[in-house]
Amino acid sequence: MWKQLEQGLIELSKGEEDRLRRVFERLDRNGDGFIDVADLRAVMATLNYEPAKGELEDMIWEVDENMSKSLKSVTMMLCTCNLHCSYQAFSIMYRRVRMDAAGIEPRKLYTLADFMMNDKNGDCKVAMDEAVQLMFMRYGKSFSQDEIKMLFKDTADKSGTISFREFRDYVERQHDALEKKREEAKLKSMKGRPKGKTLD
Repeated sequence: MWKQLEQGLIELSKGEEDRLRRVFERLDRNGDGFIDVADLRAVMATLNYEPAKGELEDMIWEVDENMSKSLKSVTMMLCTCNLHCSYQAFSIMYRRVRMDAAGIEPRKLYTLADFMMNDKNGDCKVAMDEAVQLMFMRYGKSFSQDEIKMLFKDTADKSGTISFREFRDYVERQHDALEKKREEAKLKSMKGRPKGKTLD
């Protein structure tokens, strides 16, 4: 099953895979091998972020293939032989969203994981140098320094760091802009088509 789900997905570098596993372990606050709503609530409290009603449940839903309302780590998966919602599912979700140029994959949990991967020192803030280093490793020379500057320009405390809320808001604005461009392109492509005709 996992091999099928992983087909066509990008391979993470060893360093990125290690960081993703550390993020999973940080999210698993009680160390039981699962990420559940209680774990996410505890993480959000450390990030000084008050989630909207249902937001944490949505994060779990994005990856919870069997609707168990928790995510299992590989260790727990191997112990129970239950393959649903393991660390593999978390990793697959992360890689699917990374590859999603169209912006259609659910990405709330991804955004949290991405923030935590950028927060290398675990201080619940992302510094500009942390973000630049990760973006360069991820995208090479194709990422724009201007994007990083834009992300950090509106920080509330002018400290050169951003909170999870600021990071999430920026990501949502970028996603909304992508959605708007996609809608505009769709409308533009429909102009000039005869009404009532369909394409076969």
